[in-house]
Amino acid sequence: MYLSLLQNVVLLLALSTLYSLLTRLRWKSEIWARILSGILFGVVAIIGMNFPFRYSPGIIYDGRSIILSLAGMFGGGITAALSALIAGVYRAQMGGAGVWAGLATILGCSSLGVVFHRVYMNRPERLNIFSLYIFGICAHIVMLASQLLLQPWPAGPQIISRIWLPILLIFPVVTVLVGLLLGDEGARVRGEKALLKARNYVEKIIQTANVIFVQLDKQGRVVILNEAAEQITGYRSSEIKGKEWFKTLIPEESYPEFWGSYNNLFDRQGITDIFESPILTKSGEKRYIVWQKNTIKDNGDSPGTISFGMDITERRQVEEELIDLKDNLERQVAEKTRELQERIEELEKFYDATIERELRMKELREEIEQLKGDRP
Repeated sequence: MYLSLLQNVVLLLALSTLYSLLTRLRWKSEIWARILSGILFGVVAIIGMNFPFRYSPGIIYDGRSIILSLAGMFGGGITAALSALIAGVYRAQMGGAGVWAGLATILGCSSLGVVFHRVYMNRPERLNIFSLYIFGICAHIVMLASQLLLQPWPAGPQIISRIWLPILLIFPVVTVLVGLLLGDEGARVRGEKALLKARNYVEKIIQTANVIFVQLDKQGRVVILNEAAEQITGYRSSEIKGKEWFKTLIPEESYPEFWGSYNNLFDRQGITDIFESPILTKSGEKRYIVWQKNTIKDNGDSPGTISFGMDITERRQVEEELIDLKDNLERQVAEKTRELQERIEELEKFYDATIERELRMKELREEIEQLKGDRP
């Protein structure tokens, strides 16, 4: 009996491998994934029934209680129903004195798995070793209770008294082992789906954002260009992807400066670099972009950079106009000040001349009065 049970353990380990391969496939519909999982569990249950421990003609014991309970636990209702249907049809076709006990085991264990699936909010990977062991005990209590349907009475209680110890010693432990393997795979799949969803969400934000986004590799070649960057540069992503950003878009006279600055960025990993640079669009127009750039780390290495940019051409033009206006205003003020100073100087000269003339006139009057006084 123990040898037959161990053969079913090997089969269950193969099941975990096949289930892992199945979950790695990307299905457009979750329902199809559950249907194929149900077929997989059902087929493995049939294979297990072909390598059973034969207690007596028509009465067999195998690993289907583990298989079908885990089908309900990890696959939910659809997987459990389909696997139970496949295994039940095959067991019914085999017939024998244990057919009703076998069908009860199939129905009871798969239903128990669905109950635990719902209790754990469709997240069976949350089960720890102790919870899986309790689940395994419950599943095989259901399996042992199903033996009460063996005919003729009291064959069921007699068989239960003989098989309960190996069943409760081996099968719950195997349930824990296979459950941990399936749970790890389920957690990995959920994690990958969450990561993919987050990545798609971020990519959507990047593509639809009004901010320019550019990803370059370490050689300065374009990896990603979002829609805002396409609109500013005039290049479609497919046109410029793989080309050197600095040679394509940076004016020739500015190339050495910015290429050197780009290379130095990798020596200062983790430090955000904010700077302004001109670019030449596809039409030859010069525009000015202010960038916030940082390196990307991958296993300690920096495979490139990500940069967020804002077009400040219009702002720069306004600033230049303001500078010109300020220069003109200062020039006009200087000219007016000089003119005013010249007028003041002229007035001061005129005032001085007037004062001198009045003093001279006063002296002349005094001389005249003096002459009049000297006359006899």
